[in-house]
Amino acid sequence: MKRMLWLLPFLSTFAVQGAEYSIGLSGMGGEIDTMAVTFGARASFDYGINFDTVVNVTNRTDKIRTGMVDEITDYGHLNIMLMPSYRFEPFERVDFIVRAGAAFSFNKYDYRENVYNSSGSLVDVRNKRQENNARLGFAYGAALQYHIYKEEDLNVSLGLSYDVTDFGEVDDIDFGSGSLIGGYVSVGF
Repeated sequence: MKRMLWLLPFLSTFAVQGAEYSIGLSGMGGEIDTMAVTFGARASFDYGINFDTVVNVTNRTDKIRTGMVDEITDYGHLNIMLMPSYRFEPFERVDFIVRAGAAFSFNKYDYRENVYNSSGSLVDVRNKRQENNARLGFAYGAALQYHIYKEEDLNVSLGLSYDVTDFGEVDDIDFGSGSLIGGYVSVGF
């Protein structure tokens, strides 16, 4: 037993020292340019080491009218990023976080062309294409946050984040890849 005591300082580094939860909005760039609702959670350890989980949810419909044809595309995305991170405090009440790790993307894609006659009635639906897929990729990014309230057992922060995801292409469609830039509010304990 005594021989194992030397491990205690090392193991205490990996004991969770705090947790932080956030919600925000992000502009989702890339092939599908839209807004995403962003949820985040951060587990904090010693020496500025953290583990960040970021979830982005978005749904969008594009409609293009050409003559008597409506080209309709529905997109749905759920991106989950799991990233070890490092946090340091360059100024009082200001945190800078850098992170990188794995990302998972769950996507729904639905394309169709609605054809109408001269009276405006739908007469045909053509070129239907539906896809559901899940992809594994990578993500990296950074965040800057300011503590508007900071005490030992509670802090409230406003932040800006920038993350990049890459999942590769599926049938010439780069589902979910791109950049996410946005703002958030977080509460930590």
